[in-house]
Amino acid sequence: MVLLAEARRAAFGTARIRRLKSYYFREHLKGQTVDKFPSPKTELPRGPGLVA
Repeated sequence: MVLLAEARRAAFGTARIRRLKSYYFREHLKGQTVDKFPSPKTELPRGPGLVA
């Protein structure tokens, strides 16, 4: 996993990785963190299987 993370950092930059991590973290918590960290992609209500 470390090598994969390093490859992603080299390809996309740490800022993008941070956004991806926070997105997956919000999805994992299913709303608890979405309310604390709103983003333009999560403003609309979404179902459990919907992709932004």
